[in-house]
Amino acid sequence: MQLYTYSAICISVHDGDTITCNIDLGMSIWSRGQKIRLARTYAPELDTPEGKQIAQWLTSQLQGQTIIVRTIKQRTAEGFRDKKEKYGRWLGEIYLNDECINDLVISRCASLTSPS
Repeated sequence: MQLYTYSAICISVHDGDTITCNIDLGMSIWSRGQKIRLARTYAPELDTPEGKQIAQWLTSQLQGQTIIVRTIKQRTAEGFRDKKEKYGRWLGEIYLNDECINDLVISRCASLTSPS
């Protein structure tokens, strides 16, 4: 497994671009209840029909599933560190069965919000 890549279990989906998971750090150490913001994604808000639809789809894909989380790193003077966004959530790429969920969310959001 690559550095900064972890096995995790998705325990809930908050909206179309945020999940909560328990992350296996190795050697029987777990980080529980970690919020992960899907990097590069901008899902519609939950108070819109599109936001509800993408959140429901993401829930159907990830809820209870074992996933791979690849956290985004930020270069600092001291080296690399995990990058968090303004609400304190970790930024990451999510993979299920070798498929990047972030990319799927982006394409689904584009199809939901594009004019007919």
